[in-house]
Amino acid sequence: MSVNVKRWIVALSIIGGAQASSASDYSYFSFWPFQTWDPVSQGTVEIDMPNAEEALLRTVGDVRGVLELFEPAVTGDVRIVEPKRVTGSKENPRMTMSVEKCVGIFCQTIDLVADVTVKAVTGSCKFNWEMDLDIVRSSSMVVDQYDRLQIDACYTARTDRQGTLTLNGKIRRGPRYSKGTIQKAILDVLKAQFPPMSEAFRKSLRKNAGQPNVRLILRQRMLK
Repeated sequence: MSVNVKRWIVALSIIGGAQASSASDYSYFSFWPFQTWDPVSQGTVEIDMPNAEEALLRTVGDVRGVLELFEPAVTGDVRIVEPKRVTGSKENPRMTMSVEKCVGIFCQTIDLVADVTVKAVTGSCKFNWEMDLDIVRSSSMVVDQYDRLQIDACYTARTDRQGTLTLNGKIRRGPRYSKGTIQKAILDVLKAQFPPMSEAFRKSLRKNAGQPNVRLILRQRMLK
């Protein structure tokens, strides 16, 4: 048995007794100023469509619509055991799902709960937004390592119908972050969700354009 698998077993035995922890246990850390953000993805959507800015504003005004188009990503050692579910309002939806993550023959079910908001912020572009995914109500196994995901969106217009939407993703380290096998497993699950979230943005833009004459090209890359 490898050292990594042994560490995974020990961690699971400790975490198993902590799963009952409520989100309130982590509420203090949501405002802790010294937590570190790790950049994980960079993406752009090249936009060419009538009334591009109007479609953008409709998209960010309906966050639930974006989440409903989001298709969770899974890797070879992860499977979805409870499918994605989106509830709540257009502006403040909640997304939930459960996945099973395995290391060798040992598996653990992880509950993911994200309270999602989008807000306008000051930035270098004509339009700047932050899409915030607060995951403190997820399994403690997740929250110990990472407690928040964020996508920084920035739109630069060239004409009324053409422009570039930049989507940069990052993850905030949790209050008990510790680099190792468990941290890497959680990071892999969360990091994999950024490309399909960018694709959901693209799909939502196309839907909100309301016209067939639409050109949206998504390019993205993951950071190490």
